[in-house]
Amino acid sequence: VILIKVAYTFVTHLCGYKNIVRNTFDRIIYSLKNNIACGIIKSIIQEEMAMKEILIVDDDADLSFIISEMLESYGYKVYDLGRDVEPQAILEASIKHSCNLIGLSALMTTTVPAMQETISLLHKERPDAKVMVGGAVLNPEYAKMINADFYGKDAMEAVRIAQEFFSN
Repeated sequence: VILIKVAYTFVTHLCGYKNIVRNTFDRIIYSLKNNIACGIIKSIIQEEMAMKEILIVDDDADLSFIISEMLESYGYKVYDLGRDVEPQAILEASIKHSCNLIGLSALMTTTVPAMQETISLLHKERPDAKVMVGGAVLNPEYAKMINADFYGKDAMEAVRIAQEFFSN
């Protein structure tokens, strides 16, 4: 800002374009103030959302994308691990990213045994973490049977679960 003031003084006295320079100077100062304010607001939001991180694993890339986009549109930071992820890798990612909410989704029945194994491992190693499950082959009863903490029938339900989880 000091450099801009020096340049303003120099140009107005040297060239005589006081009105043009003054308007340009005002726009530059306004822009700088605006960018600083935006930066502060952005850092506050990022700090607030840092605690609201979710890990997602899904056996269908399209569905995973929809769930991730929906959660992100509500302000959550989503780490999408994709498909065919080993339970140990899910545990390690949840620790690395400090995610206390993990979402698992399955469209095929062949995926469900790995889902149960993952939930058992997470509950054993990360008792503070909670697991939400969903997908075409699951229902609330089956979610209870595999010891999931939450069941969501669709992406909007995943958002509701996240809102409930992070409000506590």
